[in-house]
Amino acid sequence: VSSVLWPPLPVLATLLIRALPGCGTVPVASILLGAAAAALVLLMLERMFHAWGLGRLRYWTIAALAVHPLFLRAATDGSSVMPVLCLAVLVAGSLVRWCDSLRLRALVCIGLGSACLLGTKFEFSAWLAAGFVLMMADLWLRKLERGQRGAILLLVLLPISYFAGLWLLMNWLIMGDWWYCLRSMLPAMQAPVDGTAGLVHPVWVAAAGPVILGFASIVRRHRAGAWLAVMGLVPVGLAVCCALRGMEWPLPAMNLVTLALSAMSCAYLTQPHGVGDGRRRALPVLVFVLVALLTIPAAPFVPGDTAAADGILRKAIADHVASGSRYAKVFVAGYGGLRLVPPDINDELYVPVFDFSVEKAASDYPGQILYLLAPRPVGMERFDSLYRKHPSLYSQGGPGMIY
Repeated sequence: VSSVLWPPLPVLATLLIRALPGCGTVPVASILLGAAAAALVLLMLERMFHAWGLGRLRYWTIAALAVHPLFLRAATDGSSVMPVLCLAVLVAGSLVRWCDSLRLRALVCIGLGSACLLGTKFEFSAWLAAGFVLMMADLWLRKLERGQRGAILLLVLLPISYFAGLWLLMNWLIMGDWWYCLRSMLPAMQAPVDGTAGLVHPVWVAAAGPVILGFASIVRRHRAGAWLAVMGLVPVGLAVCCALRGMEWPLPAMNLVTLALSAMSCAYLTQPHGVGDGRRRALPVLVFVLVALLTIPAAPFVPGDTAAADGILRKAIADHVASGSRYAKVFVAGYGGLRLVPPDINDELYVPVFDFSVEKAASDYPGQILYLLAPRPVGMERFDSLYRKHPSLYSQGGPGMIY
């Protein structure tokens, strides 16, 4: 509810898994969610590649993706990256299937997958919008009976509209503001941040598959292949926009989706209308294996265990606060503060807050010295509601505060 930066679906899915026996902790539930999503991704790709006529070569393509550090990291770190990949593969594969065969099930998968992806990673809203534009173009180029276009669009947009409306309703019921989850977007996007350093990245090599498929589809005038190529190139353009606006890029989800769409593009080249039978079917597979090798440097750096350093920092803060007063509280702002003071730390000194208010803090703790521990407004931390209310907090303080 607090922000589109932390959508609700991964949290809700984790809560459902925690209800299972032996999965009562958040880390276990998150890891199980990522592992299940990874298995589902590989299963969907295997079925797609088999339907596209890749034959036994599909196992080489799937293996090249499965052993890639980006994939392995996302499958085991308990993040939302793997569910995002699962939903993106579902939407892209269903779009291709819809363009090829006009299957109703593919249309339903597009709508449901898009709605769930919207509630899992807001950065892919532009990617979903591109898919919707491609569907509109496909419908415009087809000869359909009267009313069919409206019915198709309604079937796709209804799940998305339902989820978006439900999200806004929850914001109104919990926070009293329909648009609360979107309030921090505009100030954060307008902040002057130089993000050009991230414009060159090894994952861009993964765009080779969609580019080759796009040229081949244009030559053969095959719409489904062209649409898949466009969907494979959109994450690269979206990542550039994020980098130029100072957002945290390269996002692991964008990198991994780009790599998976490259695998799908190479596999789709082996369709009967593609590169043909025989040995030439192995060429697109070799292209993706080469792409996978070249994008290994794109795997995120895995930092060491910071628990000891965080403990030292918490003790230093506690000693400093105790030297001034025995009756004091330290408000730890935002989701970034949870990394320093996780929920299992039983310390009455620290008070986690996700919508800090000076007036409410003063009324709840009258007569006490109150401190505010705020994360540096860099990258995704700029989207915290704290910096929407107090844009210059980190450098100049705010009303009712002593900086």
